[in-house]
Amino acid sequence: MEKKQELELEGVCYVLPQAGTWHKIAESRHDLVWYPEQAMSMFERINYRQYVKSIVTEDPWIIACYDRESVRIWEDGQWNYPNEQTYGASVNNIQHKILGIPHTIPSATMDGGKAVDKLLSKLTKEYKKSQRG
Repeated sequence: MEKKQELELEGVCYVLPQAGTWHKIAESRHDLVWYPEQAMSMFERINYRQYVKSIVTEDPWIIACYDRESVRIWEDGQWNYPNEQTYGASVNNIQHKILGIPHTIPSATMDGGKAVDKLLSKLTKEYKKSQRG
């Protein structure tokens, strides 16, 4: 039996890249701020100030505003702490090590989009696993 993880409702940055479908926690967690970057300009994201409420994001600028102890990454069907410090980390480091984006240059120019397709496939697989459990 899988242990259910309770979400913290204040001060936590949950990293959950969107994969074209809703994650199962979205159905019941209306008390989180979902993808605040969607309503922000690039300058607002760079100058981000933490919400009191916990957030769900995929934005490396925002993730870099939270200390490692306040970041949770959805991996293998559960929330995990990142292996490295996120506060003040470079956007490139967060894209590579936290979000799993292998290139800093758009991958379409480097490999015809294969890296993006692989990441999307991985995320879709994770969402499907979470729907079962």
